[in-house]
Amino acid sequence: MLGSTVAKILLLWILVAGVLGERIVPLDTLKWTLHGPNVSTVVSVPGGVYTDLLKAGVLGSGDLLYRDNDVSYRWVALHNWTYSTFLNLSAISEAGPSSHTVLEFDGIDTVSEVFLNSSVIGVTDNMFVKYFFDVPGNMISMGRVLLSVRIVSPVSWSAAQSARQDALYPVPPSCVPPAYNGECHANYIRKMQASFGWDWGPAFPSMGVWKQVRLVRWSTAYITEVLTSFSSTAAFPTSPDEAFRPAWVASVKVFLNVAPREIPVRGNLQIFLNSRACERMNVTLPPASEGLTEVSLDFTVAEVCDGEHVTCKAGEVALWWPAGYGKQPLYTLTVRWQSDEHPHETSIKSVDVGFRTVRLDQSYVNESNKSLGRYYRLLVNNVQVFLRGSNWVPAEVVPERVVDDYIRRLLEDAVAGNQNIIRVWGGGVYEADHFYKTADKLGLMVWQDMMFACSMYPVSAGFLNSVKSEVHTQVSRLAHHPSIVLWASNNENEAALRGNWYDTSGLFKQYKQDYVKLYVETVRAVTKELDPGREFVVSSPSNGVQSEEEGYVALHPYSNIYGDVHFYNYMKNAWDWRIYPPSRMVSEYGYQSWPSFRTMTTVTNASDWMISSGQMDHRQHHPFGNIELKLQIRQHFEFPSSGDTHADYKHYIYLTQLHQAVAMKVQTETYRRRRFSLLKEGEGLTNGALYWQLNDIWAGASWSSIGQWLFHEDFVLSECTHHLTLETLCTINYMSSSHAAEYGGRWKLLHYYAKDFFSPALVSLFLDRSMLRVWMVNDQVAPLQNVTLTVELRSYTGFSPVHQECHMTDVAAQSATEVLSLSLDVVDDLCRHWLYAPSDNCFFTVRAEDNQRRLVAPSNFLLLGEPNNARLEHSNVLVTSVQKVLSKKNTYSILLTTDQVAVFVFLETDVDGVFSENGFIMFQQNKTVLFEARQRTNSDELLGSIEVTTLTHTLDLSTAWRRYWRRWLLRSR
Repeated sequence: MLGSTVAKILLLWILVAGVLGERIVPLDTLKWTLHGPNVSTVVSVPGGVYTDLLKAGVLGSGDLLYRDNDVSYRWVALHNWTYSTFLNLSAISEAGPSSHTVLEFDGIDTVSEVFLNSSVIGVTDNMFVKYFFDVPGNMISMGRVLLSVRIVSPVSWSAAQSARQDALYPVPPSCVPPAYNGECHANYIRKMQASFGWDWGPAFPSMGVWKQVRLVRWSTAYITEVLTSFSSTAAFPTSPDEAFRPAWVASVKVFLNVAPREIPVRGNLQIFLNSRACERMNVTLPPASEGLTEVSLDFTVAEVCDGEHVTCKAGEVALWWPAGYGKQPLYTLTVRWQSDEHPHETSIKSVDVGFRTVRLDQSYVNESNKSLGRYYRLLVNNVQVFLRGSNWVPAEVVPERVVDDYIRRLLEDAVAGNQNIIRVWGGGVYEADHFYKTADKLGLMVWQDMMFACSMYPVSAGFLNSVKSEVHTQVSRLAHHPSIVLWASNNENEAALRGNWYDTSGLFKQYKQDYVKLYVETVRAVTKELDPGREFVVSSPSNGVQSEEEGYVALHPYSNIYGDVHFYNYMKNAWDWRIYPPSRMVSEYGYQSWPSFRTMTTVTNASDWMISSGQMDHRQHHPFGNIELKLQIRQHFEFPSSGDTHADYKHYIYLTQLHQAVAMKVQTETYRRRRFSLLKEGEGLTNGALYWQLNDIWAGASWSSIGQWLFHEDFVLSECTHHLTLETLCTINYMSSSHAAEYGGRWKLLHYYAKDFFSPALVSLFLDRSMLRVWMVNDQVAPLQNVTLTVELRSYTGFSPVHQECHMTDVAAQSATEVLSLSLDVVDDLCRHWLYAPSDNCFFTVRAEDNQRRLVAPSNFLLLGEPNNARLEHSNVLVTSVQKVLSKKNTYSILLTTDQVAVFVFLETDVDGVFSENGFIMFQQNKTVLFEARQRTNSDELLGSIEVTTLTHTLDLSTAWRRYWRRWLLRSR
């Protein structure tokens, strides 16, 4: 029998049947059982096989991500599994005149058959599709029935699909590279592609009822989704104006599931905006035999009612803006269905919407000289927005472990890092509703890939039909979110096909035909039919419109004068700005690093804490990645080789993060300086920089700026407060002290640096032959006036500047321009030394201040030579005091002192939280840094836990004579 909780829900259902419309019973409170090879255990739904087996103790070697468990637990994905529970349907038959009952699955991962008793009522083959399965009428009278979801091994199923396709022609790649430790044929199954392994994460081919499932019963019509779009013919100003509130035409698509199979249903649909009635329409819905019903309604948000239609007032609707450009007002739009035959039966669906326009400008740079190419820039509400952001990978290795608070934390960290856009990458999942709701509230724009990445894909009728259902499910679910500014069909597949990544050149015509059939004739066609007003690009990277004119696969899809590019180069000097492409937009770029030592200790043991350990190879999935990291470190630093393997391991991790942070600083500043620069042959005019990648899926080598959250069951979250200066702060209350968790992920050095290089106002230094160039970038819509630039030449051996230049300037709104240039002769004159080159003896710093001496942009620095050649004295940086800041909740002031100039000072603590800055050069004896705690702590605990690392800690003082000898040889050449 059903449990008491479910019985109460059903009783309430019956009592309100005369008032409400559809009756909905969530099935997450039922007792579910998971059956598999020699396994039967009680589980919960939503859930997944890996997590359920871990909770049940079947997977007994620790967490999924501990050491080699990604491989040792792989057997799970090679078997079939069944979720089952008992339903008591007899109560439903007493619930009134309802005539239609379905089981509604928001998501099943992935290939399954759904049974009631021994009867198959539905099949699934797509993780991203919402399924409705009719409950046969004769089942309802049976009372107690068994619901079973029998899930097939995704690995075995994909292999079988590949074998069938190979009889015609192969659809590559068949397998991921061996370094991934992954599985084959992910492109044949519509599930998270990265679950079969990727170069930044492990393979866990998941299975489960991963989203909500419910029993729904109604007699007339049931609203399943509401899709909205808004357009305006008003002339928008080119800068934000809060007083500007234009008229809008709202288009609403309502999707309804109709109960009667043979006769139409009559009733009315009414639309409300923040409880104000806006439109009412009498409709006749076709019978259920014709499939899901779509009804389109238009209404106006106008200044004056026209007397014929109900309208909403434009003056009550403000514009939604990206972060940094204005506010993010949201309005609740509600659609209500009421039946004529059964007036008591209604169906109601509400969504939160925002009013804004978005345009991807791909017009010619010069209409009279089209060889200069096209723009690739985004305008929101007619205001040009430089895209400062990152790429998002799935937050967890198995989808059922994702926690809403963790999603919120990561997105708030992105905004705290001055990002205004996040790209949901095409090898993961369409994220949960909470992700997009949070982005709406934060003003974080979303570039939404469809879930196709780095592969060719089959185009059989069954596959394309599944994709159509997928796109329909996701676009109708997500299109009302104002944060989503762009749809994209796939990640890197145009480039892969043209570049012959997977040996496709022999059948290029066939694969190109398949490419167009899938992404243009299917994905784009369905998307544009549902959401015609939103921007859509077929691939990334791509030449955009130019690729379309070339039949959707451009001859050179990495052109610098069209569209967007992805840029990776691990063999050249990453700190040299000249290697970076002068492209229209760079939507992926990055360098690897390792997560913090503290993170690594939670998934490894002490025997693994060596640079050359097996775990360092196991957790490096990028082919030749560890070799490249060593080469990158040796270009700029001394490679750790003290003989103390534990210390060398910690220093190696520190140096990988340091190399990554500086490389990304140099690269991003270069892109931002080029925003308005039209270079030779039309290059430049860069209008976006989205680095790879924001977040991690496990503790391993990756391109991320925020470390992975360690999943544990033994804590709860409470006492959350919002701080606009950094992020939301939450206290973790531990149920057990035997585990530690990095809730929300530790910021790597890159994220601290990104907070500066993505600042709306930026002062940037770089060397151009014999000159120091100083640029100011201002993405803001207001100018910066009376700015004092102070450029200081400093020595590594003293706290006073060797030379100082001050310059007054005004910086226009939405500009990037050189404001100062200095000859490097001053370096040669003032930084001479008998052993060290001038560039190894000094460095530059710069600050930009207003007339109140307040910083208008983050301070910046530029090293003139390589750190491994610099004249560094061993620095002793101490934490001398930690004081609670009374005016800011959970914030502490940390006073640091040093006896020498300290380069790349890195602060770490066991207390969960974020420093106001990190990885800085300490060129004064005292410095104050703020720390915003994410857990309950005190000054004494924080003082005792802070660990300080500087560049000189990584040097082996016993071999210093070798460095002096090397420098002598360099100086003697």
